[in-house]
Amino acid sequence: MEFESEVAAYEFYNEYSRRIGFGIRRKYGNKSKKGGILTLRRFACFKEGKRGVDKRDHLTKEPRA
Repeated sequence: MEFESEVAAYEFYNEYSRRIGFGIRRKYGNKSKKGGILTLRRFACFKEGKRGVDKRDHLTKEPRA
């Protein structure tokens, strides 16, 4: 889909996601090298990519990896 601005696209998907029952966030965007114009913006569910609960030893305060 094409929109007039990034704000219009965000508002459209934000309204849609609220009706369905979840939130969105801006994932990333691509800008053209010549004009610096935003050519692509991806939106994702706000829980996508979140780190899960650490299942290792509960006594470890600062894991290395």
